[in-house]
Amino acid sequence: MEDHNITLNEKTFRVLIHGFVKESRMDKALQLFDDVSLYDVLIGGLCKIKELDKALHFFSELKQLGIHPNVQILTKLMTSFSEENKMIQLLEEVQEDIDEEAMILLYNSVLNALVNNNSIDKAFLLLRAMMGDQSDADVVEHKLLRVKKAIRPDTTSFSIVIDGLLRTGLCKHGRAVEACKFLASSVQEGFLPDIIPYSAAIDALIKTQEVDRALELFRDICSCGYYPDVVAYNILISGLYKAKRVSEDKDILHEMEVKGLVPSVITYNLLVDGWYKNDDVDQAMLFLSQNVVEDRKTNVTTYTTLMNGLCNAGRPDDALVLWNEMGREGCFPNNIAFMALIHGLCKCGRPDTVLVYLHQMQEKEMEPDTFVYVALMSSFLCNLNLPLAFEILKEMAGKGNFPDPLDMNCLIVRDAVLKLSEDARTSSRVRNLIAEGRIPKICCSDIKDEGKALYNQPTFGVYDSDITK
Repeated sequence: MEDHNITLNEKTFRVLIHGFVKESRMDKALQLFDDVSLYDVLIGGLCKIKELDKALHFFSELKQLGIHPNVQILTKLMTSFSEENKMIQLLEEVQEDIDEEAMILLYNSVLNALVNNNSIDKAFLLLRAMMGDQSDADVVEHKLLRVKKAIRPDTTSFSIVIDGLLRTGLCKHGRAVEACKFLASSVQEGFLPDIIPYSAAIDALIKTQEVDRALELFRDICSCGYYPDVVAYNILISGLYKAKRVSEDKDILHEMEVKGLVPSVITYNLLVDGWYKNDDVDQAMLFLSQNVVEDRKTNVTTYTTLMNGLCNAGRPDDALVLWNEMGREGCFPNNIAFMALIHGLCKCGRPDTVLVYLHQMQEKEMEPDTFVYVALMSSFLCNLNLPLAFEILKEMAGKGNFPDPLDMNCLIVRDAVLKLSEDARTSSRVRNLIAEGRIPKICCSDIKDEGKALYNQPTFGVYDSDITK
């Protein structure tokens, strides 16, 4: 371009530098850099690729030029630091040069950096220090808390710390109650959190088995004018059924509907799952029937959960009725639904019926997992139908679909292979599969051949492919 006397204007330079920075080609960006207004872009790019020493060099150069860095540059630097002494150094350098609004933005970036570095407790202390509420002992221990003047935090400041407390910090270590106290203190300071941190606090209390305290917090926020959303109600419903208090779930559902909230399909699935797991499958069936009549949302998960519950209760015929109803309602089974029904029918001793659904599943190009084959083979063995049990074993061998040696199902397969090898109807065919190397050695290590082990070498956890290595 220079040979043709074509020069780039400032806009072109900006576009090129932005492009190089975006592609992390800082070497090319530095070659073009010749404008102080582009320091922001360049420092941001260096921070992104963790070239912090170079970023700080350009920051110092900017100050030497007598230009006050804007808050965007400062926050990019601050959020990139993992070392606390770097944060302290930067804070000390700029505190006198920027106004209070910019200082709040800067401290918010420090809070973000602390939360991202899992220094949640320190973020909490810094927030208190910003309000002028820090102890002498904390200040002595943590230089970062030496705030020269009180800076009133804004909504973002509280949100950053609350999010850290509830997602990755206090609640994760069983300190949900402390997080709730912080929420209360933030309200006293004039900050009104939205429903999201309260929902997270309720969830944390439930996970620490503080269900009554979670309910109390829920009622408190309702009385303060908050309107919990569907997510908050779902958290509460889930917690109640896990605490085996499913009788209260219907009241919670009724309250949702009175308040004009439309329960989601997740709400219905939680209720059905709760009733089934608390041995009240009839209530779950009744609820599903009401949903169908009232055209409420249900999905394949709702039906799968209930069919699983019916099979566990020894009611396979009801599960099959529900399967057919699911199809009539236009809710088509997925891979998980097929496998749940097949496994449930196997547990109920109905392997012949299972074959129908196994073939349907394969026709839809859904591949059963090892768990399905093992359950089906075991069910045929329990019914003393060894020829069909062998057919399942042969299909497993054809697909190489055997459980991992460390999987408990491997022991089930090994017992099955032993039984089939000892039965006159299947013995020769099983031994042929073994001779062809189509059954893993771990699954046939108990089989004897004329008084000797069929394989005379250690076989625990060993497959044919391992032997040849």
